[in-house]
Amino acid sequence: PISVAYPGSAAGSTSGKSKTVYSLAAVPTGQEVFAFEVPAADNAALVPVRISTCAFADFNTMLYLSARNPFSGLLQPSDELNRNINDTQCVAGNTRSTMEFRAERGVTYFVVVSSPEIAEGNFNLTIGPAPIPPTGVSYGLDRIDQHDLPLDQRFTVEDGGPGTIVYLLSTGVRDSHVQVSGKVASRADADFVGGIAGMEDCNGRGTALASLVAGNTYGVATMTQIVSVRVQDCTAQTTAARVLAGLNYVRDAYVATRASAEPEPVPALVLLGFAVPKNDTLEAALQELLDLNLTVVAPIGDAESDSACEDLSFVANPDVITVAATSIVNAVDVLWPVGNTGPCTFIGAPGNNVLGAWYYGDHSFLVRSGTAMAAAYVAGTVAVLKAANPEMPPAEVKRVLGNVATLFLNNERSSLARIVFVRSIPANADRTPAPEGFFYLYTILETDPQAPCRDFDLGGLANTFASEIEVDSADVELTCSINVETVPIVDTTSRFGVMSVADWLFRQAEENVTRTLMQYRVTSPEIRAGATYTVITTVVDINQDSGTLGYNYKVYEDPWAVDSEGNVLWSAPEFFDEPSSGLGAGAIAAIVVGSIAGLIMLLALIYYIRKKRMTKQEEEDIKTYASADEDEDEVDFGDDGVGARGGGGGATAPALRTAALAANPLKTLSGRGRGGGGGGGAGRGAAGGGGGG
Repeated sequence: PISVAYPGSAAGSTSGKSKTVYSLAAVPTGQEVFAFEVPAADNAALVPVRISTCAFADFNTMLYLSARNPFSGLLQPSDELNRNINDTQCVAGNTRSTMEFRAERGVTYFVVVSSPEIAEGNFNLTIGPAPIPPTGVSYGLDRIDQHDLPLDQRFTVEDGGPGTIVYLLSTGVRDSHVQVSGKVASRADADFVGGIAGMEDCNGRGTALASLVAGNTYGVATMTQIVSVRVQDCTAQTTAARVLAGLNYVRDAYVATRASAEPEPVPALVLLGFAVPKNDTLEAALQELLDLNLTVVAPIGDAESDSACEDLSFVANPDVITVAATSIVNAVDVLWPVGNTGPCTFIGAPGNNVLGAWYYGDHSFLVRSGTAMAAAYVAGTVAVLKAANPEMPPAEVKRVLGNVATLFLNNERSSLARIVFVRSIPANADRTPAPEGFFYLYTILETDPQAPCRDFDLGGLANTFASEIEVDSADVELTCSINVETVPIVDTTSRFGVMSVADWLFRQAEENVTRTLMQYRVTSPEIRAGATYTVITTVVDINQDSGTLGYNYKVYEDPWAVDSEGNVLWSAPEFFDEPSSGLGAGAIAAIVVGSIAGLIMLLALIYYIRKKRMTKQEEEDIKTYASADEDEDEVDFGDDGVGARGGGGGATAPALRTAALAANPLKTLSGRGRGGGGGGGAGRGAAGGGGGG
């Protein structure tokens, strides 16, 4: 119990008077002062306390907390322990306030109740225990670092996103929160709302998003820096003018940062914390950011609309990563039903009941839902990728995310959809740039059972691996290492075989595990790297526990690639020639092969038409398939036609797909036809890839 002493209206009230008890802001009306103390006890730990007017207030209240008696002298900014307005979680609306604080036992604290407006009235003030933040890995983080369910209560990305900047356009960020303290730049010139809250977050949305991007325990990329650009007010409302000013600020700030860092690159991206109606001026401003090599992540919105791609700005730009929200229901992935849908939706991420930081206090948390929360997870994933590849263009970032994503069945529309997947490239892995014209392709396998490295004939095992993936044995290098890791002891005893979201919030006991790891490095010419990568993925996936590679193993790290410039790719590499005035040998070879393949395709088509009567529609289908643009389409959460991970051929006209791939070996073909072909990315799909819709 916390006893509250009220000084009384005569001695402690300034209602209707001009007296001011603190100078932090210009308060046009009176204040009421309350005092409370957490009783001393044997346990001297700090006690989480919640102070709120949510129960009742007939005017807009503001709360201020200090450990100094305001009647002993005018309170100064340095006396402030906490302050808050506009509690967006109050059932009765956001004209009431809540703040949280960790109080020391035996200390008297003073709460000042006033209003940021010219208003006075009646209110109820409640002071009591605040919820204790949960520990362990949140289900959102747990979902995005693994492809398969059930969740394993682990998040494998450590110290992600070093050197990366995320420009967050939202409601501001409580930069003193323990999740993001020291990681947020809240500049006065980046506040396009103003008001009594200044650069602080008086809504909570921005603080939550920042914590999912870079939070110490809630975030994907814990080493990322956040630049807060405040364009939404305390009710999360904004205007086109504010958004435009925010986008232009990002443009100018990034140009200045990049100039000061030359010749070193500055990896950066933009996270939009909101959806806004279609506006050509805003679209043009956003395109300027993309042209500066800034990846942009945007939520699809939360209005249950299927026309968001036509109605909203940004989301339909082909280089923007547009994000939907997902959830886990009955041990399977599903789309969050409140979110918008449309063909421009590219990828999903957990967005239902997501744990994040909150603006009540420096230790506050809240479980919230929304496509913006999902977009924050995707932004954190991009930050991890950009840290390893500072100059990777937005289109390539989007391609890599699509190729490695987890696919799930969208039952509402009987189609496949993506969930973002974040890779953990081992910190001690060799990232040496490959020779010019080559890629290094890596994978790590964990032996089962564990054994000392000396027990293995590494040369013989490397030759076996080379034979399985059909490359020269001289191109395969195998190294063995012993790792000792501390991992949680997982308890999956629950309904449907997986723990509930609430259970996952609390970490179980831990144990030390010794692992024997085999790292393969394959040197592959650029022109064949994509195909070899896919073969490696398939071979290591289907031969687990079979002894085919000379020992039993589990896949410890999915394959990744390093190019000649040191870029680290999470998916099958694609080789693109730089534009030039002449044709290189590779281009000439491609033209020759393409011409031969084209002739074969033409003859096959003539033969097919002669030998079989073909309906007009069938004929149009084959012509369309054979001439289809090879650029990969985006995954539509509402349309059919996306192949399973593994990048195999589509169900439609496989012979024509093979011929089309032979015609242009420089680029991995997505394999999509009018009937919906197989996915273009490598992954953990079955051998040969999945068919289309």
